[in-house]
Amino acid sequence: MEISRTYSSCVKGWAIMMIALGNMLCHVIGIHTGEMQVNTVAYADFWRQMLTPSAPLYFIGYLHWYGVVAFIFFSGYGLTRKYGDIHAAEFTPLRFIVRHAVKIWLLMIPLMLLYFVVDHFTFGGNYTVSELVLQSLFLINIFDYAKVTPGSFWFFGMLVQFYVLFALVLRRLGVRALAALAIAGGALWWGAIMFCSPAWQQLLRHNFVGWIMPFAMGMLTARCKCTFAPRKWHTITLCIAAFVLFVITANVKLLLPLSEVLFLIAIIAPMRFISRLMARLGRISASVYACYSFVQLALSPWLHFDLSLTYMAPLYLCVVILVATLHHRLLAKVRIKNSPA
Repeated sequence: MEISRTYSSCVKGWAIMMIALGNMLCHVIGIHTGEMQVNTVAYADFWRQMLTPSAPLYFIGYLHWYGVVAFIFFSGYGLTRKYGDIHAAEFTPLRFIVRHAVKIWLLMIPLMLLYFVVDHFTFGGNYTVSELVLQSLFLINIFDYAKVTPGSFWFFGMLVQFYVLFALVLRRLGVRALAALAIAGGALWWGAIMFCSPAWQQLLRHNFVGWIMPFAMGMLTARCKCTFAPRKWHTITLCIAAFVLFVITANVKLLLPLSEVLFLIAIIAPMRFISRLMARLGRISASVYACYSFVQLALSPWLHFDLSLTYMAPLYLCVVILVATLHHRLLAKVRIKNSPA
């Protein structure tokens, strides 16, 4: 089984739904996730809530950040499939970086400015000029990593870092070098978990260093051109085993980097048995990520942790998807209009 575009879009659809819903739940319920670190308070609260009717909400909220792992993996996979021929004479690193940075800039800036205006004039949010400038130039991850606001747009800055790294260095790496890089990335993050302060962990988390392992794994998968076609019951067994081990390792400090690998197996393996309708959501996942922070802000007066959240969560997702669809179509029209005749 090769990872086709439809297949990867289906995974992205589930991943972006996890991110959009989980981020909202974290703000409403006040969940502190174990994102790339082990928070003992959050860990204890997570397992305590597993015995309550709120278990599904806490499960998504606590583990939703693994959706980012899937996106980083498929970024490495997709870039390598498309631009990975190291002998391609037409590939120009500077042109590649600028083109992708402009695409992200067009995707992000309108929503970021809209978020700023609504938050500032409606909810009293305050942002400095330097925050907005650094965010717009994809530099806030480096210079103000402790306050990557407004919204969740810092992720696009990290993507630009990967584009630069891919164009200048990673694109030329072979299978062995990528395997070594993936192992080194996991070892580096394990060392940060064990020995670094929370401030250093946060710096790594908001930049490419903390996510180099899934990106290298994606590139490695594309380089190897793996074919994997297990029987249905083998796939189901693999998925269940990976999911159980994922939940365990996600809450064990020594094994936390391994949880990213197990998550990728657990979410990718069963995709061929799931409706391809999720692939449509995956194809607009970039717009979903750009829009969900604004939708969450706009709906915040109606999002409360009570019985209404059961009904508001699906409504929130529907609004996010609707706004993202309109955003995606508007971007497509802009690109067509500006394309050469």
